[in-house]
Amino acid sequence: MKAAVASIGPELGTVYVVVLVLLSACFVALAPLRRIRLPFTVAVMLLGFFVGAAVEKLEENGFGTSSEQSLAHFETDPSRTIGSQVEEGLQEAGTVDSTPGDHEDGHPPLFRRLVDEFVVTFRAAGEGLSPALIFFVFLPVLVFESAYNMEARQVVKNLLPITVLALPGLLLSTLMCGAAVMLSGGQGFGITWEVALLFGVIVSATDPVAVVGLFKELGAPARLGILVEGESLFNDGTAIVLFNILLAFVLGTAASDGGALSAFVAGLVEFLKVAGGGAVVGLLLAWGGWRVIGDIIENLPVKISLTVIMAYASFVIAEHVFHVSGVIAVVLAGLASGSYGQIKLSQSMCEFMKEFWEFLAFVMNSLIFFLVGLVIALRLDVGDFSPVLPLLGTAIAGLTLARAISVFGAMPLLGRMMEAVDSRYQVVMFWGGLRGAVGLALALTVVTTPGISEEIQQVVLTLTASVVLFTLLVQALTMEPLIVKLGLDRPSVVDRFAVQHAELVVCDAVSEVLARMEGEDLFSPETIEDFRDLYRQREEAACRRLAALGEEASRSKGHKEAVAGLLALAVEKRVVLARHSDGSISEEAARTLLSSSDRLLDLVKSGEPLPERRPLDDSAEHMRAGLLSFLEVRSIMPRLARMIKSRQLADKVELGHGLYIAALGVDRNLQGMEDARTIDLRTLGRIQARFLSWEINASQRIEALAKAFPEAVGAVQKILVEREVIQAEAGALKHLREVGLLTEKAWAVAHEERIRRERILQRKLRTGA
Repeated sequence: MKAAVASIGPELGTVYVVVLVLLSACFVALAPLRRIRLPFTVAVMLLGFFVGAAVEKLEENGFGTSSEQSLAHFETDPSRTIGSQVEEGLQEAGTVDSTPGDHEDGHPPLFRRLVDEFVVTFRAAGEGLSPALIFFVFLPVLVFESAYNMEARQVVKNLLPITVLALPGLLLSTLMCGAAVMLSGGQGFGITWEVALLFGVIVSATDPVAVVGLFKELGAPARLGILVEGESLFNDGTAIVLFNILLAFVLGTAASDGGALSAFVAGLVEFLKVAGGGAVVGLLLAWGGWRVIGDIIENLPVKISLTVIMAYASFVIAEHVFHVSGVIAVVLAGLASGSYGQIKLSQSMCEFMKEFWEFLAFVMNSLIFFLVGLVIALRLDVGDFSPVLPLLGTAIAGLTLARAISVFGAMPLLGRMMEAVDSRYQVVMFWGGLRGAVGLALALTVVTTPGISEEIQQVVLTLTASVVLFTLLVQALTMEPLIVKLGLDRPSVVDRFAVQHAELVVCDAVSEVLARMEGEDLFSPETIEDFRDLYRQREEAACRRLAALGEEASRSKGHKEAVAGLLALAVEKRVVLARHSDGSISEEAARTLLSSSDRLLDLVKSGEPLPERRPLDDSAEHMRAGLLSFLEVRSIMPRLARMIKSRQLADKVELGHGLYIAALGVDRNLQGMEDARTIDLRTLGRIQARFLSWEINASQRIEALAKAFPEAVGAVQKILVEREVIQAEAGALKHLREVGLLTEKAWAVAHEERIRRERILQRKLRTGA
C-alpha cells in the first residue's frame, strides 16, 4: 500500500468528510429502508464499509498520492489558505490540456486530483478515528439525547431489571466470553486470562440504537424500549469502568498485593467509587444547570447551548476533574434534564429542544456508524479474520449464552419482586443486545495503548470488529421480523381508541370546513358533495371500529373504564403542560400534578378505579412545615419563618388553582369524546364525575384558604393573574410583530419591559411575597 499524502489541509478535509457523510446519510434516511428491513444505522455503517473498501482498491491502483513537489510546497509554506489551494487546483485544471494522454496513467488531471483527495481524506478519517474522539465528541451527545428522551419515572420503575443486566449481566458476559476465548485456543495468539477478560468486557457493552429506532417506527411497547435503552445507558458506563480496571491488570499497573481476593475487593471498591461519583456529578450539574436555565426568560439559543454544555461538561468534569465515570454522569444529567428540567421550559421550547437533540443524535449517529464501517474496512484485511475464526465463533457463542442466562434466568425471578417482564419482551431483549461504537472505541484504546503487543492489539481489534459486524448484520437485520412475529408491533386498545377518536374529530372538522365552503359559492356543489361523501364513509368506518373496540374492551372486567381513565389522564397531562406554558399553572404546581398523573396512570393500568380524593405529593410541604415549626418554637430567624410560611400558603393556592384548571380542561375534552361517540356514556360519565369531584374539591380548598388568609391568598391570586396577563401581552405583541404592525424598535422596547416584569414576578414567586 502506498503512503497517502494530503493535498488539502486537515480543516478542509474534516469539512469534506462531514459534508459527504451527512449528505449520504440524508439519502440513506430518505431511502425505502423499511422495504428491505435495513435499520438506518446499519445502512450507514455499510456505506462507510464500502467507502473504505473503495479507498483500498483505489490505493492499489495508484491513487491517493501526490508529487513530492506539492508536498514540499505544502510543508514549507503552511500559511497557504484553503482558497489559494483551491485556486491552484483550478489553475492546474485549466492550464493543462485534460486529454487521456496528458497523464502517465491516462486520467485527466482534474479527475486525478479529485480522486486523490477523496482517497487521502477518507484514509485520514479512518486512521484518525481515535478513542478520545468517540468518547469526548460523539458519546456525550448520544448518551445525553437517549437519557433526555427517556421517562425518568419509568427508568426508576424498571431500575431493578436494568441494573441486573448492566451489572451482574455484564460481569457474566465478560467471564463467559473470556473463558470461551481461552478454551478455544487464545493462548496460541498470546492471549492471557487478563486480556481475554478485557476483550470480554469490550464486547459486552451493548449499543441498541438500531433496534431502538426500529421500536419507534413499529410502535413497540414503551416499556420494552425503556428496558433495552436503559440497560444500554448504564451498561456503557459500567463497561467503561470495568474496562479501565482490567486494563490496569493487563498492563501490570494494578495493585496485586494480597492475592486474588484482595484484588477483587479493591476493584469492587474502585468500581463503586467511580460509578457512584459519576452519578453525583451528573445530578449536581443537572440541578445547577436547570436552575440557571429556569431563570432565563425567552432566550432559546442560550437555553439550548446550556444543555449542550451540560452534556459535555458532565463527561469532562467527571472524567478529568474527579476521575469518575463520565458516561454515568451524562446518563444521570440527561435523565434529570428530561424530568426535572423540561417543566422549566414552555411547551413550544420543549418540542424544539427535543427536535434539536434528535437532530444532533442524527448527525452523531451518521458520523460514528459511517466511521465504524470505514475503520473496519481500512484497518482490517480479509486475511485477518480467517486465523481468528475459532476464537470468534466461541466468543459469539459465549456472549449469546451469557445473554440468554441474564435475560431468561433473571427476569422471571425479578417478576416476584416487581411487575413481571413479558416473555415476548425477554426474547427481544435477548436478541437485541447489539454491539457498536463503544465496543470499537474500547478496542481502539487497546490498539493505541503502549505496553500491549501488536499481535494482541490486532487480535482484539479483529475480534471486536467481527462481533460488531455480526450483531449489526445478523441480529439487527432480523429484529423487525422477530418483533412482528411476536405481535409487539400491534397497537394497544388505548392506542386504537385514540386513533379512531382522532378520526371522528377530523371528520367533524372537515364537515365544518365543507359547510363554510358551500356557503361561499366558490366551489361547485358536486365537488363539495364528493368530499362530504368521502368523509361520511370515513366517519361510519371509524364508528364501526369503535363499536368493535367497545365489545373487545367489555370482555375484560374494568377494561372500558381503564381505557377511559388512561385517555383522560393523558389529556390532563397535555392540559397541564399547555397551561403551564401560558402561565396559568406555576412550575411547582405543574410538577406536582404531573407526578400525581403518573401515579394515577400506574393505578389505572393495574385495574384499579380512579380514587375519590386526588393523591398529591405533599412531601415538600411537609418539609417546610417541619422547618417552620422548628423555627417558630425556638423563636429564631423570624424572617425566614415568615417567608417559608408565605411560600407554603402560595404553593397550596397555586396547586389548588392548577388542579381546578386541569380538571376543568379534562372535563371539557371528555365532553368532546362524548359528542364524538368514542366511549360509551356510562363509562365516560363515571370518569367525568371523578374529575368533576376533583374540580369541586380544588375550588373548595381555595375558598377555605381565602377565608382563613384573605390578604395572603389575595396577593397570590394577584400574582397568578399578573402571570397570565403578561403571557397574553406577549402573545399579542408577537402577533403584531409577525403581521408588521409593530416595528422592530417598538418590539424591542415592549419586549424588554415585559422581561423586566417577568423577572420581578419570578422573584415574588420564589419568595412567596
